Amino acid sequence: MIGSGGGLFAACLDPPAAEEIYSPPDAVIAGSGTPDGRAEQVNGGYRVTGRWRYASGADYATTFTASCVLTANGQVVRGLDGQPRIRAMAFDPSQVRIVPTWDTSGMRGTGSHDFEVVDVFVPQRRAFDVADMSRESGPLYRLPFTVLTELPVAAVALGIAQHALESFATLARNKKSKGTDLSLADEPTTRSQYAQSHSRWRFARARIHEVAREAWLAVQSGRLLNASELAEITASCALCVSDLRAAVGELAALAGMSAIVRGNDLARAWRDLQTLSAHISVSPRGMESSGGALLR
Repeated sequence: MIGSGGGLFAACLDPPAAEEIYSPPDAVIAGSGTPDGRAEQVNGGYRVTGRWRYASGADYATTFTASCVLTANGQVVRGLDGQPRIRAMAFDPSQVRIVPTWDTSGMRGTGSHDFEVVDVFVPQRRAFDVADMSRESGPLYRLPFTVLTELPVAAVALGIAQHALESFATLARNKKSKGTDLSLADEPTTRSQYAQSHSRWRFARARIHEVAREAWLAVQSGRLLNASELAEITASCALCVSDLRAAVGELAALAGMSAIVRGNDLARAWRDLQTLSAHISVSPRGMESSGGALLR
């Protein structure tokens, strides 16, 4: 999801640079939007040094992107509002050193390692402003970048939770209850909880589809999303992921020791969902600002 989402940056680049980065059939973008680098303005481009975290897909990325604070003669360049100017840089893998830091309980396959560059040259054509997608006029590019993170992360959570439900159903049909010939699926408690967890997943899926559809219809009509609509999306994504985590957690508790075995499908889905829930885009910390916008 993150590797394909990097395709949005093509709208921030001049066509020749976009063609250079995105034309390979195996193009995958890894990177970070946190401005943890410094880009010194030089003739023809920038000299960049920095280290960034959580670059999903780092092991097979064809391009790395990272945000940097601009400097000139060693001093921070500021905009008209007095804030440091930020630009993103696109690096070739040969310019980057991957720092193997991704050692997590779940989502291990994403390879979201740190990466760093030291005094590398980035030509002007490969520097861009993430907020400037003016080269494209389609509805996708009228959606804020926050929405294009929150909804896809929530969608991944829905997929993981669906896999957890399927894995639990298989486990429950085959696992015997202790001291009996009954399967776990024959127990009333299991049946009741599975119905609840399955329904919570369907409710979450319906809600995510609903807010995505509403957002898409809005931008298709030519208008930008207002503060209340953005708050609805943020709160809905965070709440749905929280509900999915709780729903799968109840099933994991019923699965017993199976839910903690590393090679078990349910156990892996449970760990993956826990890890995905740590993503800032679906954090419960977003609820406060969402509530503030909805109360205005």
